Amino acid sequence: MNSTELLMVFARAPEPGRAKTRLAATVGDEAAAALHGAFVLDVLDAHTRSDRRVVLYRTGDLRHALWSQVDPHVEQREQGEGDLGARMASAFAACLAESPGSRVIVLGTDSPALPPGRVDAAFAALIDHDAVVGPADDGGYYLLGLRRPYPGLFEGIAWGTSRVFEDTRARLLDANCRWALLDPEYDVDVEADLVRLGQEIGALRSRGEPWPIRAATMLEALGLAQTRDP
Repeated sequence: MNSTELLMVFARAPEPGRAKTRLAATVGDEAAAALHGAFVLDVLDAHTRSDRRVVLYRTGDLRHALWSQVDPHVEQREQGEGDLGARMASAFAACLAESPGSRVIVLGTDSPALPPGRVDAAFAALIDHDAVVGPADDGGYYLLGLRRPYPGLFEGIAWGTSRVFEDTRARLLDANCRWALLDPEYDVDVEADLVRLGQEIGALRSRGEPWPIRAATMLEALGLAQTRDP
């Protein structure tokens, strides 16, 4: 295994009423939770490689059936206490300490069609950069990578707002950090994003490229988006 690449995936259990609450406002709690579960497994499948260590950091119901469907080669840990920033800071500190010299990336599960090459590019960027960030269209970020801890990077951030990326960028600049910027990506947060996801899946399928199979199946079963070309 290439121990220099360590991917952390942060995920919540797909509990109705607690997962994808913005999406649930229009599609319902059950559908939103089912989609979230599909996203988690698709993201893990897309970015797990035999030469990369992958750690799934879970929160919510730790006994949920979803976790038993995860590839056994993926390590599973609890996210711990505190806000999202505190939990990410703790996870980065732990992984960087136990694997000195590693390039560590955290990835969420709101972008199920994120190309695997984007994560590969992020790890490559960390060879000669201290950090790498993938900004999301909503002002947050879908990926963050570090080669060493940066105290304060996750403190005082208004998580879930449109300021997350800009505030993180400011902290990296203040730290005199050499950092790389990835192409932006969209998160699936509201029902309109499902249409966009369905269109993207259709395009991937038409080109014969890998697509998030569980998300596609769920979208079609729920009648929420078309994932095949007409």
